[in-house]
Amino acid sequence: MWLLLGNKFYQYILCIQEQQELLRNLQKNYFFVKQNAIFNTEFMYICETLREVEQSIIIPEQLQALVNSIPKNG
Repeated sequence: MWLLLGNKFYQYILCIQEQQELLRNLQKNYFFVKQNAIFNTEFMYICETLREVEQSIIIPEQLQALVNSIPKNG
């Protein structure tokens, strides 16, 4: 009887340990998937911005007017 109870308890503990390991792995994987998604979004934004800048024609006077329109501190 005690052997049967000990065996069931041991199996129960093993099941809990397996579940904890699974949760740890899911948390790690979620972190990496989330970081990868953020990186991809930022990369796409940078590429899109560069493409837009590359396709536009900016006259130096327009750029200077834009710079001059930025409020100065102080």
